[in-house]
Amino acid sequence: MRKHLAVTLMALAVVGALSGCVFNPPDIKPPPPTPLPPNDTPHNTMLRFLGAYEQKKAQEYQDLFTTDFTYEFSTSTDPDLVTKYQTGWYKADETESSTHLFQGYTPAGQPYAPAASSINIDLANDQPVDDNGVGQDPVTHKFNFTRVDGQIVIPTAPDPTNYLIENNTNVFYLVRGDQASLNPNQPADSVHWYFYRWVDLTTSTAAVAGGLRTASANQAPPITRVSWARAKDATR
Repeated sequence: MRKHLAVTLMALAVVGALSGCVFNPPDIKPPPPTPLPPNDTPHNTMLRFLGAYEQKKAQEYQDLFTTDFTYEFSTSTDPDLVTKYQTGWYKADETESSTHLFQGYTPAGQPYAPAASSINIDLANDQPVDDNGVGQDPVTHKFNFTRVDGQIVIPTAPDPTNYLIENNTNVFYLVRGDQASLNPNQPADSVHWYFYRWVDLTTSTAAVAGGLRTASANQAPPITRVSWARAKDATR
């Protein structure tokens, strides 16, 4: 009798152990992010820019800009931002805006603003071409004209804020490292490329399809005309 009871208890223990294996699978970790390509060609520089922005890698992102970098807001879509930054938007502004977006920050006199929970940007074109503008050497200067779509989600309370970017038009200007104005940590050679200018050419009719929206279906968008520039300004 005791032997039979012992065998029964052992069998139950084995079944329990096996059931634990069956019904409690190990945690499945998400795949690691795609490694960023080096900025050794104009095309790879565009890919590195996009990857660093979406993966919220502040240093890698900021190191893609020259020290004399400038950003230009759209006079059609965001005339108020043109006025607000009439003295210019430079690398320091891009650095501050992106750091706040990637890591979160506390605006002066306001509550903590969390970092973006997700960033997805789609460039219709990521193949820069020769810049044959006046005074430019097409060997060392390129530009990338592209449509931009995407979404940036900020986990604000009570509802998350969604920057919906639709049918924006941006132009990125690139320069080879040996012709660029750079910091000491940025390789100034012929096998690295950087952004020295970024221009928003979005029209108001194109940007109106996007918007700054919240998750509440009954809440009207606080901003009706939005471009990627709005997200940049919001975290500046």
